[in-house]
Amino acid sequence: MKNKITIVLGIILTGCGSSQTQLIEKPKVVSTTVTETVYVDKPGPVVNNYICPANQHVEGTRCIDNTRSCSPNNGSGIQIFSNGSFGDCTVVECNTGFFKQGNACVASCTAGYALTNTYSNNNIIQNGDFEDLTGIDPALARVPNLWGVYDKLPGWKTYKGAGIEPRFYGYLGGDNTTTFVELDSDNESGMQQYINTPKKGKYKLHVDYIPRTNGGGDNDIQIKIDGINVLFLTGYIRDFSSWRGYEITVELDCGIHNLQVEALNCPNGLGGYVDNLALNQQVKECKQIVPVNNCSTCH
Repeated sequence: MKNKITIVLGIILTGCGSSQTQLIEKPKVVSTTVTETVYVDKPGPVVNNYICPANQHVEGTRCIDNTRSCSPNNGSGIQIFSNGSFGDCTVVECNTGFFKQGNACVASCTAGYALTNTYSNNNIIQNGDFEDLTGIDPALARVPNLWGVYDKLPGWKTYKGAGIEPRFYGYLGGDNTTTFVELDSDNESGMQQYINTPKKGKYKLHVDYIPRTNGGGDNDIQIKIDGINVLFLTGYIRDFSSWRGYEITVELDCGIHNLQVEALNCPNGLGGYVDNLALNQQVKECKQIVPVNNCSTCH
């Protein structure tokens, strides 16, 4: 499924790298793609009857994240925990003026490589996988089939309705994470956060979605940026064999933008589920040139 929307509207915001107030364009949706993503159930480790998220491991009596930041030359990176220890530093993003090539940040591409458009691995959205439950009642936060409704989660705040309902099943959720969100909590609710885009350009917005019921209007989810509807999600659980991943490409100006996710239509306490919200900037990366027909000297 693909669509193209052109919107020529504007709001006044403060631009990046400047104290001057300037016109910031509304977001423009360039394309939309939908893929069904089959996730493998993966229960998290257990510490003292408390189920750790699947993206954490146990050290002593604590749940520790499976990723940690590191500092490669001219960029930023992560280390991933596997088989009892953290691995080598993997480049996530390069500093301004440098480009990712393999697992390094370089000032210019070397022979056999060329600059290519790709998307950064750095997620601009805070807590888009809802695994950070700081401030949530620990008696509910990670106990299967129990839940609560909250005015805010780390990175997110309610802007309409009763609040945000994190759901936890110990294993269910996109990308093998364990917590996702329902927004038809006690009624139709919406959550928002302000995101800061470092440059004007294209960004990839990703969300995982699955409906909860077969009731008409129960599962509708609307995503907005700066008040503009950019993605509408709906369906019936009978038609979904698994979570589905939705990605849209949007053009955003540099600066602060308001991201909103809300439930629509049927306020009966049953709504669609969302997980793994991500916004990634389009960047240049050095990619290896693949010769046509695997021949570097074809005539």
